[in-house]
Amino acid sequence: METVIVIGGGVSGLSAGIYAQRAGYRSIVCEKHGIMGGNLSAWDRGGYHIDNCVHWLTGTNKNSQLYRVWQDLGVIDGGGENLYDTPVLYSYEDEAGERMSLYNDLAKTRNEFYRFSVCDDKAISYFFDGVSIMQKFMGVGGEKNDQGYTFLQKAAKLPALYPYYKMSVKDLADKFSSRMIKGFLTSLLGGEFSSLALLAVFATFTAKNGQLIKGGSSEMAARLTQKYVDLGGKIYAKAEVASVDIKDGVAVSVTINDGEVIPCDAVIVTADPECVFGKILQAKMPYALARQYKSEKYSVFSAFQCAFSSDVPLPFCGDVIFDLKGAAKSVLCGDRMILREFSHEKGFAPQGKYLFQSMIFVNEDVARRFINQKADNSTYLAAKLYYARVVRSVIEQKYTFLKDKINLVDAWTPATYRKFTGAPTGAFMSFKFKKGALPMSAGVKIEGIKNVAYASQWSRAPGGLPTAALVGKEAALYIDRRLRSKKKAFVGVKREPVGV
Repeated sequence: METVIVIGGGVSGLSAGIYAQRAGYRSIVCEKHGIMGGNLSAWDRGGYHIDNCVHWLTGTNKNSQLYRVWQDLGVIDGGGENLYDTPVLYSYEDEAGERMSLYNDLAKTRNEFYRFSVCDDKAISYFFDGVSIMQKFMGVGGEKNDQGYTFLQKAAKLPALYPYYKMSVKDLADKFSSRMIKGFLTSLLGGEFSSLALLAVFATFTAKNGQLIKGGSSEMAARLTQKYVDLGGKIYAKAEVASVDIKDGVAVSVTINDGEVIPCDAVIVTADPECVFGKILQAKMPYALARQYKSEKYSVFSAFQCAFSSDVPLPFCGDVIFDLKGAAKSVLCGDRMILREFSHEKGFAPQGKYLFQSMIFVNEDVARRFINQKADNSTYLAAKLYYARVVRSVIEQKYTFLKDKINLVDAWTPATYRKFTGAPTGAFMSFKFKKGALPMSAGVKIEGIKNVAYASQWSRAPGGLPTAALVGKEAALYIDRRLRSKKKAFVGVKREPVGV
């Protein structure tokens, strides 16, 4: 039986390992940390459970391709019994406290636009026509027996989506006269992101394709890990890989930092690309991936985040976003703050207490500042606590009745992500793509090496859990094709897994 070594125990690594096991290979996942999941992580602080990752899970619509993948990976139960029916993805709140929300219902969300501006009828119709088209491109729209377009139908609809390709989110928002709608549209992703990305978000969520998994990130990571182990996969924890050993254009083994050498027939690498190419793997970064790093149309980002406890019920449900103003905007180097509460998870906070998290997106320069401060731990801790105090002050000014009733539970920064993933600027997703750019796929092939594949969320912008799961599967399928001379056949999603 051939051995496939997977480097990295995040979502892409576990996905690659699961599909390799399904194909009948012997696989080993090497993870440098003691726990699996990568960015799909959570931790406990003082009786509170902090969920770091899943804000929504694309692929919860039963008609979507991803739904079947999540079932294969053990994330979604047979009928989706372990999913929450999430009614709202996010709400935007203006200075007066008025809120506008993205609902999991297309008609209800459309009515939300009319609630704030009947005068914008033309722009509203144009936008929601685009959302409907995008839903069918994604295979989750239309009637029960007409969920998606055929290839020819997609080609015919491309001209209708082209204007979104040429627009940023801000350009799209400027088509509306309503200040509330402008704020609502730019609040989630920011104004620079391609409007195609925002269209995809609306298409996904209004098709009930973005619900939450019960138990959050830690439960999802546990399910992936258990599925892999149940299929016979092996995990080497605290096993940081030093090198992929190549001989005559073929990977023959992997060397662990402690000197152990593991022979193999193929390797799938899923770590951050800047920790891989020219380091543990002596090969060029795939052209499409390298091009995105160099292009001004693509950029990376991270965030400063805090978790707070509250002694009183919170004045919002789910995610609420509001603009930062004045000194707070300058100090925190962000345009907006996202607050997220966890009342749907009763075990995340002690009885009688409430938990919420804040997030402020930051650019590469701010991220590097945090990372550079980490060299002096006392300086880093002081900066982190200072930022956390400013965040708390903003929240207490926004919701005055929370003053002196909330307490900091934990704070984490781009330096935290760098420590655990190796991403140079602490990016927890891949590229943000601007107008005039598309989310390019870098593929999984490594030029010059026959039996190595690269698969991570960086393989396809803007990354995230769905990309990681899909490229992990794609890498396993690619390796299977490379080893097919051994008379193996890939076990696809429509067939029963090997050994189950």
